[in-house]
Amino acid sequence: MFMVRRRKRIFRRTPRYFRKSYRKKMTIPIAPVMGLVGTVMGNGALYNEIISGNMDGAYKWLRFNLTGIDGNGKFNVMSLVQNWSPTIAGVGVHIAANKLGLNRMLANAKVPYVRV
Repeated sequence: MFMVRRRKRIFRRTPRYFRKSYRKKMTIPIAPVMGLVGTVMGNGALYNEIISGNMDGAYKWLRFNLTGIDGNGKFNVMSLVQNWSPTIAGVGVHIAANKLGLNRMLANAKVPYVRV
């Protein structure tokens, strides 16, 4: 007599085991952006220069705040530190939020476009 061969059993997973694919969405990191906005806007002097039509003054003010070089071409370290410290602090807060999982909690709560 000959024996009938049994087929191998195929194990199929149910759909809940498959990972869902999501489309990547653009999100904006709030902390570094707010630091950069604070650096650029400052105390409103840039806004006042632009509204008054003094674009040369606005350019000089922006150059001084972002690079630390004043109108005479001299480098001012304290201005650079004072103006870039909010941005650096914002990047630090963003990194800490990533390590603590705060951004993942926001993503799971379906908060759109925002990261810390």
